[in-house]
Formats: sequence, C-alpha cells, structure tokens
Amino acid sequence: MLTSRVQSVIDRFWQFTLLQVVSRHITPNFFTILRFILILFVVFYLASGQFVWALVMFILAALCDSIDGSLARVRSQISELGLFLDPIADKLLIILTMTMMMYFYPFPALLLTVILFDILFLTVGLLYLATTRDKKTPVSNTWGKGKMVFQVLSVITIFMLLIFNFYWLLITSLVFLLATLFFEFASLFSYGWNAIKIK
Repeated sequence: MLTSRVQSVIDRFWQFTLLQVVSRHITPNFFTILRFILILFVVFYLASGQFVWALVMFILAALCDSIDGSLARVRSQISELGLFLDPIADKLLIILTMTMMMYFYPFPALLLTVILFDILFLTVGLLYLATTRDKKTPVSNTWGKGKMVFQVLSVITIFMLLIFNFYWLLITSLVFLLATLFFEFASLFSYGWNAIKIK
C-alpha cells in the first residue's frame, strides 16, 4: 500500500537522523505536548500579524507531528494517552490556524467549511475512543493521510500568500483547499466504514 510505503520511508528517515540523538527517556508524548505549546505561538503570531514567525511555528508543529508518530512506531512506544492526545493536537493545529486565517483570507467560507469538517472528525474520533472498549482505532489510510497533507499544504500556501501577496499563491491555495475537501469527504466515509468493520 502506497501510504504504508511512504510512512515507512519517513520512519526510516527520522530513525537514522533525529532519533539517533533523541534519548530513549523522551517519549512520543513529549513531542505531542510540544505541539500544543507551538500551537499557542502560531495563534499569537497570527493575531499580531507576524506571518513569517507564525509560518515557522506551524512548520515546527507539523514536524513534531511526524516525529512523534515515527518515534512511537520505531521504538514501540504507542500509548493510550498518545492515541488520545495526538488527534486533538492535529485538529487543534489546523482548526485554530485556519480560524485565525479567516480574518486575512479572501475566501473565509471555504476555510470555515474545512474547519467544520475537522471539528466533526475530532468529535467523532473522540466519541469513538471513549465508547470503544477494546480501544482499537480505525487504521489511517490514504484518504486520511491525503487529507492531512493537503491541509498542511493549504495552510503553508496561505501563509506564503499573506507574506508575499502573489496572485498565483491565491489560486494554488484554492486548489489545495478544494483537494482537502475532497479527501475529507472520502476520509469521513472511509473512517466510518473502518469503524463499523472493527466493531
């Protein structure tokens, strides 16, 4: 499966680079908590109109997402707390960033639609974890990974638009946001189907 291969490449990259110097006492949850802190900085810099610093903080938060997942898989440190906190951090990063961007972006309704879908995903996911006794979670697939990739690309492109104000960045951001919505529709259907099969 393409998603598994890409994830395997990412895991190996972190395993032979950053994870070589990360102590085994540092768990994936450390990077998850760090993401929550970085989200506050993203919101602060966006609110103060410092878009370059907001972009830097957003990229660092996105990297922490990749690192904590790889760390959990490579070192077999997957925990129930991590399974609970990780999707919250993911959704808060996108939801709060896009919410702040609505004040600056020419098409706030499109951002609002993506935000509402993410709130729906977060709510359904947390309810599922809270009500599933065996604590199994539907496997993340191509649709879910694609959704996250296009969300991150959308946010980064909007940041670049706010910094440089190039028209082609506006068009690119619209394409990425529409692709995000497509993958969100597909991911929501796939997530629900996997949840039904697991139960």
